[in-house]
Amino acid sequence: MITNYNQNIFLILLIILKLNSVKTNFSFSLDNIKIRYLYFLDYLPWNKNKKNLIIGAFTNHPWKVVRNFFISLIKSGFHNYEIVMFIGNVQEETKDKMKQCGVIIYEIPKEYLESKSIIQNYRFKIYEDFLKKNKYKYNKVFTADIKDTIFQKDIFQLFNSSKTFLGFFYEEKIIKETPANIDWAKFYCGKNIKENTFNKKIICSGSIIGSADKFYEFCKILWKIIEDNNSTDYFGEQGAVNCMIHNQNLFNDCVILQDNNGPLMTIGLSKRKNIKLDKNDNIINYKGEIAAAVHQYDRMRDITEKMNNKFDDTNLNFNNFVNSNNNIKSENIFNFLILFAVIIIVVILIFLFYLFIKWKTSKKFFKKIKIKNRKKNNKKIKRKYQKIKN
Repeated sequence: MITNYNQNIFLILLIILKLNSVKTNFSFSLDNIKIRYLYFLDYLPWNKNKKNLIIGAFTNHPWKVVRNFFISLIKSGFHNYEIVMFIGNVQEETKDKMKQCGVIIYEIPKEYLESKSIIQNYRFKIYEDFLKKNKYKYNKVFTADIKDTIFQKDIFQLFNSSKTFLGFFYEEKIIKETPANIDWAKFYCGKNIKENTFNKKIICSGSIIGSADKFYEFCKILWKIIEDNNSTDYFGEQGAVNCMIHNQNLFNDCVILQDNNGPLMTIGLSKRKNIKLDKNDNIINYKGEIAAAVHQYDRMRDITEKMNNKFDDTNLNFNNFVNSNNNIKSENIFNFLILFAVIIIVVILIFLFYLFIKWKTSKKFFKKIKIKNRKKNNKKIKRKYQKIKN
């Protein structure tokens, strides 16, 4: 009876897991079901408000160097997101300003800061380790170089796919037009480099977007390539990214490659005459639309000056912007209450099912006893009748 009961409970759990597309690791035996990791509650259909994640890393920069990244971010209309930054050797003033912008700060482990490894490389290992534990909390992830990126719109809203994906962004030139990218590609592709690789457009490693699971997978593979090439101290991880995509055809099933016509512009190799601004000093992409984000804007002096003036924080009230992101708390509480109610209903149903099994079993049990007693009584009556007859 216990075995049958556990089988039924297991089937109920399996149906719940299946309906909610669970990516979880669990083991069981029919007599003792054990669920090791039960993350399915985070994947329930109504839990579509998982936050998006902006993640980055930097060392040594003072506030004035990274200011435009954070101020433009909180002024550009992002919602339902978290900013996670890994920092090292950063002044307290910078930390305080970042916290006012709603940034969640983690210190970079000393093992990286004290090693010969450079942050352009080990940041992807840090992202991998963070997402290994936290990727199920997030919907989409965006990473960018901190000191030369600004935001003008919520870039996540322009990638509305609910499916797994990974997106990169082109620079203006092809690999063979820049000596640095030629060297980086040769280093990582090695003897197996394909001839047409040099004719491909440069993929920038400084701006990447994707679903949380795919971004985690990318970081894991990229860090392995860097380690296998003993290049943790080699400046040129962009060569590894271009080799992955152009030469090894990795992630070609879901790569979204956008250039300066799309939501993010990488303008370091662009001609100044092609970069347009509107009357509010928003940078316009080649389609005439306001770009959601602009990378390498600091390569052009006049644009840098405009952005420094635009994102000056001297008289900025941080609370007005950070609180706008916190407005989702009430919605999250509502979702939690719904989730709690559903859990209670499921528990009640399981309990009622248990009582039903017990009732059915006990009914059979008492029926057997009743039949047994009836047979016993019949025997007694027969004996009495036999005696009377005799």
